[in-house]
Amino acid sequence: MTEKEIKLNNGQRLSDVMDEIQPNTILYKTVCGIGATTLELETERNSIIIEPNVPVIKGKEQKYPSMLGVYEGVSTQDIEDYIKGGEEHKKIMTTPESFPKIKRAMINAETNMYQTYFLLYDECDRLISDVNYRSTVTLPTKDFFKFRSKAMVSATPILPSDPRFADSGFEMDRIVPTYDFRQDIEIIQTNNVKTVFRTTLKGLDDADMVCVFYNSTAGIENIITNTGIRDDSYVYCSTESMEKLKSHGFENVSDTLTVTDGYARLEKYNFFTSRFYSAVDIELEYKPVVILLTELYSAPHTMIDPETEAIQIAGRFRNGYKRLVHITNYDKNLEYMTKEEMEKYLDSQYDAFMKIHGLYMETGDEGATDLYRQALKTVDYSRFMTPEYLRDFFMLDNAFREELIKSHYQKRYDIKGAYESTQAFRVSYRYVKAGVSDNDMSQLDRPVSKEAINRLVFKYIQKLVRSRQRFDKELLKEIGDSYHLVMEAYDLLGEKKILETGFKDSDLRAAVEAKKTSNLERSRGVVTAVHNAFNEGQWYSIADINAKLAQIYRTFNIPYSRRGMSGKICIYYETERREHNRRKGYLLKSRLTTT
Repeated sequence: MTEKEIKLNNGQRLSDVMDEIQPNTILYKTVCGIGATTLELETERNSIIIEPNVPVIKGKEQKYPSMLGVYEGVSTQDIEDYIKGGEEHKKIMTTPESFPKIKRAMINAETNMYQTYFLLYDECDRLISDVNYRSTVTLPTKDFFKFRSKAMVSATPILPSDPRFADSGFEMDRIVPTYDFRQDIEIIQTNNVKTVFRTTLKGLDDADMVCVFYNSTAGIENIITNTGIRDDSYVYCSTESMEKLKSHGFENVSDTLTVTDGYARLEKYNFFTSRFYSAVDIELEYKPVVILLTELYSAPHTMIDPETEAIQIAGRFRNGYKRLVHITNYDKNLEYMTKEEMEKYLDSQYDAFMKIHGLYMETGDEGATDLYRQALKTVDYSRFMTPEYLRDFFMLDNAFREELIKSHYQKRYDIKGAYESTQAFRVSYRYVKAGVSDNDMSQLDRPVSKEAINRLVFKYIQKLVRSRQRFDKELLKEIGDSYHLVMEAYDLLGEKKILETGFKDSDLRAAVEAKKTSNLERSRGVVTAVHNAFNEGQWYSIADINAKLAQIYRTFNIPYSRRGMSGKICIYYETERREHNRRKGYLLKSRLTTT
């Protein structure tokens, strides 16, 4: 694909260097927020603009009331009415999933959209990055190449391998800033993401507003709950995830940003899933602290691509930010293929797939035809083929991209190099090691016995108690809150006694209760009460001892059993067992100092 460079000076918008987005181009904006979508909305022609998500469209609707946003809830009739309406230049903005409604409306309105509308695919990198879990993102591509005038745009495009781009004569228009457009980012690589995240929050100023980008609603729920910030937090996610969080008692959750007087209204702590990684403008009256989170063990899908997603996230904040931080771990066991390995692997799979397809086409036997058809549908490679048995180049590009992203997270420092290679960031890097890692913590979620879990927790507590790191103390508190029995046993019994007791809940609980009782029995108030109730050098019958001790234990709420109660006098006095007038009892010789 041939490339043309377009210079952009500091402070300039896209409209300052071009009159319109040219047909049959991929516009590589390089910098977010320079007005590509705005340019198309204000260009004097009919336009269909495809956006990856609904929040983008709703945001533009507020700024451009004459445009039509198309998403769930907007009918084909609504679109047809708009097409036939009085607007001189029709501007339709849609999600990929709602594009078929536009096609039907155009047919109903007897309008040839392929000849009379300009089609712009915004944030075109999502065609490749999202297609593996959202196949509908590529729905409009079947019609895209039918348009006489069409283009794609992104600040972070991924060059597509689909040969239809070359066949259509596509060119790349690259925006080249003449100024230093790089943004500062702090990379904190660690073996325990959530602990470092909480420590980072505690180190912020009280006035700081925080925006966290973490593509895991379960992880967001866990962080908010364990950090104790639910009342000051808001979650922005998909409609489906929103309903799930609400069913778990989260009220501060939405699938859309609230904008008042042109500014987004956010809480102290704001969590965003990937739905909000790109295209959405977050205009604020202040500069927030922006934190990106990646946790590979519990949520491997939270890997962030420095070349696309990180740039897009930073670009959401039109008025800038105070700090940009990416907290991530790495996994030395993470497997990935190089580009060459992936090409060889997929080519061999394609050859094998087409052999099965050849057998399917050649056989005349009904049973064999059914079997080959089933095989074609169920083999893993089928996800890289269209229903017409053609290669799905967007899925193939996605597979290569996924392997590249994984390569950034296998070893220390690799993520730093990935950010630096984008030339979009000024990178600072540090590594923080916690006493217990994310991988360690993930072991607690395995389907093993409670005894095995308790043994692991004990091991982690030992590590954290010995650590001098401040954030390890925070993690120790978290483990103590989640595994109260083992933590309490450690505090009360000590390591040696726990090892003697074992790790069954029942044994630990019994040992803890016995230790609590022992501590109460030896407390200063109880010792004083017992010493006041009995005299040194005097003999007491077992019945008298039982009665007096029982009264004292009840007063101090100490659990006791009548059986063997009198023997507890030995805690407080040096004693000698004696009988007096055939009655059993104890001679109390001298007081014992019990602490």
